[in-house]
Amino acid sequence: MSLTFHPVCWRIASLAHDPTWISQGQIASGAGLGANLWLTVDYLTLTPHNKISGLYDCEPSSADPLTQALLISANKCDIAELTHPLSTTIHFADLNGDGRTEYLYVDGSGGVTAFLNLGGPDNGPNAARISWLPQGVIASGVGANRSSVRFGDLNGDGRAEYIYVNTDGSVEAYLNLGGPDNGANAAKVSCLPQGTIATGVGQGRDNVVVADINGDRRADYLASSRTDGSTMA
Repeated sequence: MSLTFHPVCWRIASLAHDPTWISQGQIASGAGLGANLWLTVDYLTLTPHNKISGLYDCEPSSADPLTQALLISANKCDIAELTHPLSTTIHFADLNGDGRTEYLYVDGSGGVTAFLNLGGPDNGPNAARISWLPQGVIASGVGANRSSVRFGDLNGDGRAEYIYVNTDGSVEAYLNLGGPDNGANAAKVSCLPQGTIATGVGQGRDNVVVADINGDRRADYLASSRTDGSTMA
């Protein structure tokens, strides 16, 4: 199955101070898996809280995808829903260590569907017009909200680990053991539980990012303030 992603991709043609970008058009369709942005809580119903004051409580249920209708809604609970952080279903991370990032879709339970990056048709102006090979569900998830899932190479072997961030900012990791071959199944990776690898720094789940900030090829734990952008590493 071929994949073409809705956002337009631009390829850097030069590493000079002022890089040149070459449009690559759509490179992935999303494969019909669903919306990318989801709200982390869904307020569907207004329940009378105090009949005298007229105040209402909003009862949360499962998360909603972000839609135009939700953005323009005047419903009090829809407005309350939009105050919560967004989570994303689409991630890009290198699973097989070939230096190319795979297309990853994370479902509502933290399960991951992967598409192996086969590269572009040439190493020139079309290099980012990627072909994708479906790998199916490569991780069943841990029953977590998709907003808990991160990907990052923790041990520097070039393969991204599956990382689960708890609501208190603590982190559990699953070591990427690689796929069964270096060909058509390269992104069908196996994962080995590592338990809790970070206890957190007092920042919640939505503040936590994993990224390599010192160039040693190992992802670091970062906690950024949502109010002023200050970051602890």
